[in-house]
Amino acid sequence: MGGVAGAAFALVVAAGVTVPLMADGDGGCARVPASAKRLGDDPAAATKALDPGDDLARLGAARRLLGHGKVCDDGAEVLGRAVTAATVPKPGRPLSPAQARASYAVVQAFTEAGPPDGTAPYVARMLASQPVDTARQGVADIRDPDAAVYTAADLAGEGRAGKVGRFLHPDEAHPIHEYEPPAAPRHVNPLAYLTRQLARDPEAFAILYDAERAHLAHYLERLDDRALLPGRTVKGSWQVEWDLKGSAERIADLLRYRYHHAQDGGIEDPAAFDRAVRRQVSGAYAPSATLVKSRPPMADSTRREPSGKPDGDLFDGRHQILPVLDDWARDRGIPRARAESLHRLLDSAYVQGWWLR
Repeated sequence: MGGVAGAAFALVVAAGVTVPLMADGDGGCARVPASAKRLGDDPAAATKALDPGDDLARLGAARRLLGHGKVCDDGAEVLGRAVTAATVPKPGRPLSPAQARASYAVVQAFTEAGPPDGTAPYVARMLASQPVDTARQGVADIRDPDAAVYTAADLAGEGRAGKVGRFLHPDEAHPIHEYEPPAAPRHVNPLAYLTRQLARDPEAFAILYDAERAHLAHYLERLDDRALLPGRTVKGSWQVEWDLKGSAERIADLLRYRYHHAQDGGIEDPAAFDRAVRRQVSGAYAPSATLVKSRPPMADSTRREPSGKPDGDLFDGRHQILPVLDDWARDRGIPRARAESLHRLLDSAYVQGWWLR
């Protein structure tokens, strides 16, 4: 996009929302205007600026603000703070439809251009606040969507909630990051692509690793004493197995990304990367020893306090998840055959996540 270095532009779109535009800076970077710098301190304005609308008509505006491979000066921090202000709800608050749509726009923008250097931790915080929506296996497992967001009303139908996640807050909206608008060109899974890019940054890696392990604890403690979804019969055991398989695979994905980035130079100093991750992970996450019935907003599920320090090799994902499952099964008195079956499932899913995905 052309322009005078340092100039502040704004695009006024159909709904009357003013979205800051970038100007060209020196050295091939995009310069963030002052109007964008204010978004990080104004969540309502940030959400409005990045919300593409129900029909995604303003998706291009969000892409023009965010979709830059390189930004000047403190631009990465400015854009990152705008992203978290727009998409991460305050504690105790469920994700709103506008925040969910803004989250969708962020993923779309950064999938195309890649997150600029310095923005990765902020984008990781956004994804960490949406564990249910990063856990989905794909739109085909939900329904044929006609929008990029689910609302509580959409989930009211029989069986629908189980297809997008368990233990949902009743008033929360859910972005469908895999959704492709009509006539959009098909591309790689946007979440997988973006997560791989984020995993090159040690702080972003630590944030995502914490979130996945915290959500595993959140999930386990809400299962009943048979390791089933409360109120379900044994015929529904596959739902738990499917969920736990996905959790192990996503943890394996993160560690696989770390390995491949270290091999291909995406992580220039693997030892320094690992030291930085160890400094920044919050800890280990153990499920409650008693059944938990609360249904908090998604972001709160991964804000939980750690139960202690990680035990053993932090980068041995199997060791970080299998003892969590085993200790929970022992404390809850899960039948031995069921506990052993789930142990094998997680172990196998982790290995397959490493080698087959």
